[in-house]
Amino acid sequence: MYFFYLLLLDMNHNNDYKIVRLNSADAYSNQDLTTLTNYDGDYDHRLTYYFNNPIVLPEEYELSIHSFTTNKVRNGNTIYYPAETFGIATTYNYDTTVDEILPETINQEVIEETISGVRIWDFSDQSQVFYERDAYITVKIVKEANGNGYIYFESVDNRGTDFAVGDYINIDKQELVNKTGNNTFNSAYRYAGFNVVSLNGGSEIKNVSLAPSANNVILSYATGLPITEGTFYNLPVYKDDGAGWYEYAGVRVTADVVSTTGTNYGRVIITAIEIGGSDWSIGDSIYIDKDIVVQNVYPNTYSSSARFAEFNVTTLVNGIGVLSTPTNSITQEMLPNPSTLPFVNTTEIDVPFLKLVNGNYVETGATGVVSVLKNPDPDVNGKATLQEITEEGSGFAIDNTLYIDKAFLTKDNNSYNSAERYIGFQVQSLTSSSGGNVEVVNVTNWGFGYMPLGNYYWQDPYSTIKITFELYEPVGFSRRVRIISVEGTGYNYAVGQYEIPNSEVVEVSSGTIGWGKTNGNLQIEITSNYPITYDTIIYKVSLENILYNNMLYKNTDNDGHPIVLQTDVSKPTLDFYNQVLTLTPQIITELKVLVKQPILPNERINISLLLQKKNNIYN
Repeated sequence: MYFFYLLLLDMNHNNDYKIVRLNSADAYSNQDLTTLTNYDGDYDHRLTYYFNNPIVLPEEYELSIHSFTTNKVRNGNTIYYPAETFGIATTYNYDTTVDEILPETINQEVIEETISGVRIWDFSDQSQVFYERDAYITVKIVKEANGNGYIYFESVDNRGTDFAVGDYINIDKQELVNKTGNNTFNSAYRYAGFNVVSLNGGSEIKNVSLAPSANNVILSYATGLPITEGTFYNLPVYKDDGAGWYEYAGVRVTADVVSTTGTNYGRVIITAIEIGGSDWSIGDSIYIDKDIVVQNVYPNTYSSSARFAEFNVTTLVNGIGVLSTPTNSITQEMLPNPSTLPFVNTTEIDVPFLKLVNGNYVETGATGVVSVLKNPDPDVNGKATLQEITEEGSGFAIDNTLYIDKAFLTKDNNSYNSAERYIGFQVQSLTSSSGGNVEVVNVTNWGFGYMPLGNYYWQDPYSTIKITFELYEPVGFSRRVRIISVEGTGYNYAVGQYEIPNSEVVEVSSGTIGWGKTNGNLQIEITSNYPITYDTIIYKVSLENILYNNMLYKNTDNDGHPIVLQTDVSKPTLDFYNQVLTLTPQIITELKVLVKQPILPNERINISLLLQKKNNIYN
């Protein structure tokens, strides 16, 4: 491990003042937090420093910013891509295979109801039978437009144990009928299924076992006298703090001290988990402080070199948290005794055009007129036909796939097959072809293979520019991509062509890297320069791993880390945050500094921290 030396200025030779100077170039590590899958936007970088000569604070000190400098570039050239252009002019490829509209179902319709205490069942592939699980949920039966019902997950009554995200679980529709006497079901689909989306207690300890070198021995300090057995309830356990000691882990257990047959020794074992805590993984270590279980228990003691008994996490609670209800699944259906009304011809105006984004249908701002007409007798059904565009919207591209939701066509009459709810069609031409100053180089726009269609993004590693592409497949053509949006700002984007490395492209929905492109990287072309100058460049600096008196620290921005600086470096005079931390007695060998502002290549920031001994007479 490398250590960076700390420069201390003892300003009055009594150790009352210290100045700590930190240079980003000297950091042991500079972690880019924006690359993490769980990036929350609070901070962009984490600078880690180690000190060869630790800072020893034997009493309380006040910490504040002494100075802050940076050489960040403040102007340059960037790229843009306006989304407000590209309205719909014409459409094509209207899907006539799913444009059917049905007459409405009435009489003895499914009764909407909420039913609690419904048992969860699993299916055994080996024995081909359903078997009970220890979880119960509340479900809601919602009447569909055609008079049938659909079973939706509502809430968890008893989370149970030993589930996993992705599990497919079932409920017995016969139990729903038995509980209320309402509705019925198709006997061929007796069980309704749900998917486990998240867990309740997925990181909560259920069971532990002794670690290989558990150090759980209890000794007798009276020669020849056996230890005293006992049970300890609500016992706190600890975890290694990574700095040579142990801290409370948020877990409580029941533990027994038992004697070892034929000896004067004993051992401490965990017999039950009372509070399972959170953020645990299989194999994690927890520790019992044997000092607690021997206090005032004669003649029990322990070896001074083995104070903490180690246990390993073997299983987690993994109860049900949230279930997802499958869409358009026959297994979820509840049945009435149906009858139908005559078909009604209608014309619906301003019907919204939808697009599919990460599995959800969202409105695009474009609308059209749709006519609903009954088919000739003896057919009782009808057809929905797109007649014209009433609002062209913006931000479209040729061959975009759009949808009409039949729910907008059957608000007060008629119905539709829930498995064919959406009518698809494509954009044929646009009302505008003007764009930004960046475009895809067409000769490189091919060779996309196995990855799913949808949105992908590329984050420029040298600026905050983020380009979002859509991988799509025009009818009759191979896969290709188009630019959807450009976000952020850059510094040195000159006119010319640039490669988008396949290894840096990320799928938006899954976070998977790459888009299966063969035969080289995609290229984009910058067609013109767009100069930029920053009006504000805000830096926020916080400390992550320092001990301080939080009762004397005032913060209202929901940031869990103490902020020591927030200033605009584009101004001629820095506006210090004026936040003072009261540090508690400690020895500082490592310091982690969080920075909210991209630290660009070749950029250097210098931070000076002032440590001043606290005068407790006036504080």
